[in-house]
Amino acid sequence: MSELVVGIDLGTTNSCIAVERNGKIEVIPNREGNRTTLSYVYYGEDSILVGKTAKYMASANPSNGIYEIKRLIGCLHDDPDIESERKSLNYELVRGTNGEILIQVEQNSEKFHTLPEEVCARILHRLKIDAEMYLGQKVSKAVVTVPAYFNNNQRAATRDAARIAGFEVLKLVNEPSAAALAYVRENRIKNGRVILIYDLGGGTFDVSIVRTENGTIKVLSVDGDTHLGGQDFLNRLVDHVVDYVQTKHGIKVRENKRLMMNILNSCEKTKKILTSANRTVIPLEFSGHFDQLEVTREQFEELNRDLFAKTVKILDNCIRNRRMSKEEIDEVLLVGGSSRIPRIETLLKAYFDKPIQRNINADEAIAIGAALEAHHFAQTHHNSLLIDVLPLSIGTVFDEETIFFNFARNTPLPANSKHVHVFKNRKQKNCILSVYEGGHLDCNKNVLLGAHEIKWTATTKKNRNVEITMQINNYGIIWVTARGESIKTFSIALNKGRLEDDEIRKLSRGLQVS
Repeated sequence: MSELVVGIDLGTTNSCIAVERNGKIEVIPNREGNRTTLSYVYYGEDSILVGKTAKYMASANPSNGIYEIKRLIGCLHDDPDIESERKSLNYELVRGTNGEILIQVEQNSEKFHTLPEEVCARILHRLKIDAEMYLGQKVSKAVVTVPAYFNNNQRAATRDAARIAGFEVLKLVNEPSAAALAYVRENRIKNGRVILIYDLGGGTFDVSIVRTENGTIKVLSVDGDTHLGGQDFLNRLVDHVVDYVQTKHGIKVRENKRLMMNILNSCEKTKKILTSANRTVIPLEFSGHFDQLEVTREQFEELNRDLFAKTVKILDNCIRNRRMSKEEIDEVLLVGGSSRIPRIETLLKAYFDKPIQRNINADEAIAIGAALEAHHFAQTHHNSLLIDVLPLSIGTVFDEETIFFNFARNTPLPANSKHVHVFKNRKQKNCILSVYEGGHLDCNKNVLLGAHEIKWTATTKKNRNVEITMQINNYGIIWVTARGESIKTFSIALNKGRLEDDEIRKLSRGLQVS
């Protein structure tokens, strides 16, 4: 039996796994027979659950139900975006020793902390077990998708989560690129077409512009926001309901986690209903009181007007960054569960003045594209169907000097860069070389990828110029090499997450037995 390589869409709200075998793509159903699995983990007294059952069990103990974990992975506790996330979460975030995010849960009356990587690994492991049951064989290799605008730390953390779950990650693929692969294959799109993918998921938003080229997908430009998605639209509706209850009944809703969870679940249903209905009623039950609140589609759209507009602005920036006009876009494709919101299509039709494509399953397209890439990658000894770009600028800084941008965003991969840094102070004992991701001149607004101390040799008469070479391969792995007459040559790889290999193995063993 030949080895199968799966494609995985690890989503904020739902996750999906697919495989290509016998020339056909199969979306693998989970043990309940559903083609997607809810990205929800519940830490119970004697077991840890994943999926719909986890969400159901969390109604009894909301603090132990973990969701939206994708928006936390690879981030620091004090990130401004994380601070704004807290209000919508029923579980507690704790600051780790090195500034990392830890999630506090309780089992058997004892509180402990777990990592976002470990929570994500439980979702991925559930997909792995269900796939093995369906396929009748072991599955150990995967192509995993990530938002196009994920930074290097978020990508590395996702890779670590997959390793904890027992996967060898052959490649990480950007979600809209995977969706484009699925769309082109299923609809037999001809060569040379320029497609814009508007990918609005549960927790992240990406825009990619791609061109079909001789059976491959060439990415031209990407943009996005890793903290903008359907959950944000939902939170606006939740705030609306909470304000109504507090104003009318004088109840401090946010102090009652069980009531908050009930409101959240009701608002989730309402959001889905309003994609096809113009109005609906939210039933409310609390402290022996019964009430209901009518919500119209128009109200929902007004609550989220600025967020919808923000997606269009990001889309416009993506086109402008490529120095294109919107008239050069041949097709616009909607993917991601939240792209079903009617207002989205209305806005895009007005912007592009052309029909918007929905002829692909918005929940499964990314996993299907990942499966296509996984099969091709494995069968052709690591050749890819995708030619991708760097989502964020990469720069180097010596000590506190001005950042030098080695690569601009949207640089095609693979890429190479070389520059010489001139040190004028011959008496300087040593310095720190730092590598940042992001396009800000103020390095505090960028993401630090790594740093290395440069020590000069004993003599100070030699040339102190340092040549920095940076290489990024097709998979986004960054290598930095420094050479000079007065230093010892060194190289650093910037593809590593915060977990060491022995920590990953330990977490993986713990996951297998829990």
